[in-house]
Amino acid sequence: MGHVQADILRFSQSNTWLNGLDKEFRNLKESNRFKLRGKELIEDKFVVLKKILRKQVVEPSAAGRFFGEPYKISGSDHFSIAKPKDANADQHRSLNAFLEEFAGKSTARQCEPKLNGIEASVPDKNYGATSSGVCLRTPGDPLPPDHPTYIRRDADDRIDDESSDYGETFTVKAAEQMGKTSLLLRYLARCEILGKKTALIDFRPFLDQQLADLRVFLTRLAGALLDKLGCNPALARPIESCHDFTAFVGNVILRNIDEPIVLAFDNVDRLIDQDYRDSFFYSLREWSTERTRESSAREPEKRWRRLSLILTIATEPTLLVKTAYMSPFNVTDSMRLQAFTEDDISHMNRAYGSPPLDESGIKEVFDLLGGHPCLTQGAYYRLLGRKPMTIGTLTAKAIADDGPFTEHLRAKHRRLDKHAELANTFRNLLRFQTQPSQSDFYRLQALGLVKFDDSDRIVPANRLYARFFERVLQ
Repeated sequence: MGHVQADILRFSQSNTWLNGLDKEFRNLKESNRFKLRGKELIEDKFVVLKKILRKQVVEPSAAGRFFGEPYKISGSDHFSIAKPKDANADQHRSLNAFLEEFAGKSTARQCEPKLNGIEASVPDKNYGATSSGVCLRTPGDPLPPDHPTYIRRDADDRIDDESSDYGETFTVKAAEQMGKTSLLLRYLARCEILGKKTALIDFRPFLDQQLADLRVFLTRLAGALLDKLGCNPALARPIESCHDFTAFVGNVILRNIDEPIVLAFDNVDRLIDQDYRDSFFYSLREWSTERTRESSAREPEKRWRRLSLILTIATEPTLLVKTAYMSPFNVTDSMRLQAFTEDDISHMNRAYGSPPLDESGIKEVFDLLGGHPCLTQGAYYRLLGRKPMTIGTLTAKAIADDGPFTEHLRAKHRRLDKHAELANTFRNLLRFQTQPSQSDFYRLQALGLVKFDDSDRIVPANRLYARFFERVLQ
């Protein structure tokens, strides 16, 4: 179709036919005469045909107009976005994910192509769909930004505001599996819609031996940033120190990318046992100092002002950085994710369609799990999955060896078992209500095992943990 297609589909005020079509569709969608669900994929590189049009084929403002939270296909343009290279292309994966959420897993599988006579394999961790078409997510997996059961909390309002700002450093703090990564994905999706370059680096996959050697760690981190940001890999070089890493970000990454950049470092408290952690976190703090210097200096180039940094942690910042002025975690007030309320679970219950639980069932889930996001999603996974449980069976078998939360509880036990003194502290809290020290409270809180009650007493985070650890910590 080439230039003819470009001439017809060019989105501008002068294209009366296309603008009329756009208006009619938006009016139809907003009329609620039909239940319309959709997912918009937008191109990464806007095409400019200078000899024919002398302007972009599709203006950036035309992207993401109808269904919200569009997804940018990395490296695509107006023509290639509609021509997936193969079954592993982002376009194809996104289409399958949408079909699974809309009509269930079986429908999506019927739509998968065959390559050379072999059925294309698309990785899938979902467990089918409910009768209303809501896709069940595997417990522990982050929720996609537009999932119907995503529960907004106070931090979501702030993260929405942060996505439109530039040159910020901020922290999201919450215990393990409380929704930090899901919140992070929402933030990055909004940033990409606004034309920002983003790079998400999860510190969990780094091997212990990689973290133990500062030079190895920083060199791999720098290489990962180049890869995520789509930079030339030839720009990679060995990074010898934390100061060298800051110089690399400023002189290599920021000089080779013109757009605003967002770097997201997930689970950075993996560095808690490393001798260099203070130096590394101080180097991240210096990025904020560089922004301030650029703002006050009479320099036309504002490199650092284009860079935002978001960090996620489960550990209290005072355990990660000894000196407050060296910490990147207090540049702005941290966002702290709280557990779901009973009303939140009611909202989730309705989102699954044909509500699986009545008010007493919702209360039972809340009383057992204390609003823990991952455990609550896991409960619905068991209540609505291929072999659905009743709420009575779920609560009765909650801490059984073959129960619905077995893997989660065993993982918690393994984590706690690595710290004998901390395990003993938690045992004394369960048996005698002995209040832990402040540092032990922070460590138990990072594991998600404790909270403050209404009387400001430290108590188990939920009844499930209390029952399980009373049994195993004998």
